Amino acid sequence: MRVKFKPSDLSFATTLVQSVANPQSSLPILSNVLISTEHENVVTLFATDFETRIKIEVPAEVTRKGTVALPAKTFGDLVRELPEDGEMILEARERGASMTCAGMHAELACMPARDFPRVNDIDPDVTFDLAQRQLKRLIEKVLFAIPTRDPRKALVGALFKFRDGLLETVATDGKILAFASESVQSEFAPKDMSFIIHHKLLQELVKILGDEGNVTVALNEKQVSFQVGNILIASNVIEATYPNFEAVVPKRFARDLIFQKPAMLVAIRRAAVMSDMKSLSVTMHFHGDTVTVESESTDRGTLSDEIPAEVNGDDFRMVFNYKFVQEALKAIDSDSISLRVNQIATPAVFCGVDATDNYYLVMPIKQQDLRDNPIRNRAEDPDDDEESYDDENAVEE
Repeated sequence: MRVKFKPSDLSFATTLVQSVANPQSSLPILSNVLISTEHENVVTLFATDFETRIKIEVPAEVTRKGTVALPAKTFGDLVRELPEDGEMILEARERGASMTCAGMHAELACMPARDFPRVNDIDPDVTFDLAQRQLKRLIEKVLFAIPTRDPRKALVGALFKFRDGLLETVATDGKILAFASESVQSEFAPKDMSFIIHHKLLQELVKILGDEGNVTVALNEKQVSFQVGNILIASNVIEATYPNFEAVVPKRFARDLIFQKPAMLVAIRRAAVMSDMKSLSVTMHFHGDTVTVESESTDRGTLSDEIPAEVNGDDFRMVFNYKFVQEALKAIDSDSISLRVNQIATPAVFCGVDATDNYYLVMPIKQQDLRDNPIRNRAEDPDDDEESYDDENAVEE
């Protein structure tokens, strides 16, 4: 194989395939990228870890066809160090490969291309288009709430649910729950379907999606793929039952408080400096027309910071892990934030004022038992959901 590339055409592609390739795999071939000349003047880069796979077509001048498997990290790192306006020649022989660009020449170790796993394309039950900006927004709103590891299989992905003309996305690690939705205009989109997509695919997909154009989604019971221009990324869906998140989110709230996001983020950053390093706790004291953000630690001292707020109801305090609150606030588009809550030990919902398409349910820290996990417990027992609500003072969400 002998092909000529422009490094500028390869740089982003090698970054993506390098992210999918798995250098920790027990199968060494999975740390490689498969480079092949399937079509004239186009070279295909392919990588997989068996769970997620990506295929990218890049323009090239092909003078001799062939296929080669190269270490993804080595190849990508070298490409990104080449001048973007230069020309790189990749030549593969029976027992090795070489890269040449300007005055640089590199000999690369390679593995037999025949050892690379063959993965069949998806045979979809349904195919439809979505606006890239919509899918990108949904992923960005919930991605941080997905744990990279969890014994509960369903939670290492995000739930995507089509219903009533909406596409809803949910993610939770058991301590924070993120929800976002978008109106779906495609007539070919499913009317009622849900599936769980693995964190790794979403992490790579959000890098690919832009603000213009569509993404083509292909889906069956076991797999999902996304085609964006010359890039195809796919994975197995997670075959598990997602927790009943709707049983966790209160339908009514006794208190609905309003504050400004910029001021709260500043107060939380200050409080974080003095927060206990183990619990990462900050206390929010709501009183009158003020919320006081407080923190303390035995080795650093104490801090309190007041910001204006609209507080309805009696004074009260809640203790949160400040990182969860920070992430939630950063993800909300509005600067005017509504905090909805019933009791100090029950979940609190952060969202934009009057917003229904994006919210974050954050578990408070219970002083008597930091190991409590109400999201998990109440999702499993939805009937135990309304006992703590003050029906006389509750307001409809």
